[in-house]
Amino acid sequence: ADMSPHAERVLRRLHDQHVRFAVHAASSASDVAADADRLQRKHEELLQRHVCKMDALQKDLARSRRLNELDTQRQLHQAIGALENERRQQAARLKRHHDERDRIMRSRRLSHTHRQQQMLHGAFKESIRTRKADLIDIQAAVRERQLREQDQHRVYLASLENFYQTQLSLLTESLAKEKIEMKQRAAAQSRVLERMRRDFKEQLDAETQNLYNLVAQPQDGWVSASQA
Repeated sequence: ADMSPHAERVLRRLHDQHVRFAVHAASSASDVAADADRLQRKHEELLQRHVCKMDALQKDLARSRRLNELDTQRQLHQAIGALENERRQQAARLKRHHDERDRIMRSRRLSHTHRQQQMLHGAFKESIRTRKADLIDIQAAVRERQLREQDQHRVYLASLENFYQTQLSLLTESLAKEKIEMKQRAAAQSRVLERMRRDFKEQLDAETQNLYNLVAQPQDGWVSASQA
């Protein structure tokens, strides 16, 4: 919160120059002391005002930095929590689908076994009256149905896997966009802080120039004394 060494040296040099000028130009030692005291008070007031402004700016910067850090941490925790929750939900859905698939397959196997037994039993009785070729045709039909059901099941599993792969890709893309937006917000905040720093520097330069003009401007008391 202190004044920079360069600014302090400039102020002290201006102060010393003014005091020396006052000593040579003033005819009264009391006038010189009064002018020196007045300039010293102005110097101290400017220094105190600069210290107060620097303290306020540093407090604002620290508070803004802390708020940005807390907001970034909160957003990151929320994103991680959402991703973990979605992962658990997808795992639960996938487990339900697998359980349902197993149940359907068991039911199909039981039903298929029962149908096979009936068909074989009927074919056995029919074989007494018909040719052996009839039994071969029945077995071929059963096999064809099994192959068709297996193909349908493979297609179902492939479509299910493709669906979850698509969902995972969308989730990953959404998380990447959110990270980019967080970086953009952080960059915007950095630009705001940089603009604040430039504005403060310009204000300090203007105050220093005003003080220099004030010191360089001739005082009424000095002019009167020199004319006398």
